Amino acid sequence: MIYQGEEWRFIIDGQEWRGRQWGDSNGFPILALPGWLDNAASFDGLAPLLSKDFYILALDLLGQGLSSHLSAAESYEMRFEVIGLEKVIRALEWSHYALLAHSRGGGLAVLLAAMTAPMLAGMVLLDSLGPLSAQMYEASAALKDFHLKMTARSRNNQHTIYPSLAEAHASRLKVNDLSPKALEALVSRGLKKVEGGYSWRFDLRLLQPSEHLLDEEVILKCIANIQCPVLLIRAKQGLLIQHPLLTQRKLHFKHFKEINVDGGHYAHLNTPENIAVDVDQFFLKVQNLCAK
Repeated sequence: MIYQGEEWRFIIDGQEWRGRQWGDSNGFPILALPGWLDNAASFDGLAPLLSKDFYILALDLLGQGLSSHLSAAESYEMRFEVIGLEKVIRALEWSHYALLAHSRGGGLAVLLAAMTAPMLAGMVLLDSLGPLSAQMYEASAALKDFHLKMTARSRNNQHTIYPSLAEAHASRLKVNDLSPKALEALVSRGLKKVEGGYSWRFDLRLLQPSEHLLDEEVILKCIANIQCPVLLIRAKQGLLIQHPLLTQRKLHFKHFKEINVDGGHYAHLNTPENIAVDVDQFFLKVQNLCAK
């Protein structure tokens, strides 16, 4: 069957995973992971531009989009989230697959790649180079300030209600530089109708900073365990700064290539046509390697 952005759902351990799918259901499988507080619509622009021989499954991560929220006893710490993603891959019974991941999704992708190294054929990271480490967090006053603000917001224990869609859109634009089309894609899947207007769907606990960030040495060991080709597409006006720790990460990948493109953190959604050829060629190459 050929999909063109149809809905996907799967129940694992009582949790409903949701997503969107493109391409040939029997084609080369690519799992797409969105960023923090985003959803599967993050790939609405890029996925249709890739080969129809691929099967692209973009997920709403748990607690985001239309997927289930975790129970009060469960945690959104990356080290636990990646176990859930590994269960999804096992349930789909893929013998091999590739990863396409943006932002925080790229952090999860690096951990997942290390866990499933024998199955992973290739990985594309969009303005991401793995999880935030304890060392990177401690070195960034801006990150600490941001997390303090998010923690204060999460303590309200309820989402802001926007009287109109326009006001919800405006609130998102204060945080991210999104084109009108990109904004509509993310917001339409990320909002729900409530009494008095609209509110976000995501679990408020995702606003709380991680209490157990991984050590940089652990992340480097994970990267060293990744055997497949890796393509980093770095947005020139994005969030990946020139940092000695990130330089070290690049050196620990066995097969690594970097492409720099114009645009901000959401370049893959605002101007997907600028990266589609590079992403497509990369996945065609790793697909051919799997066929040998």
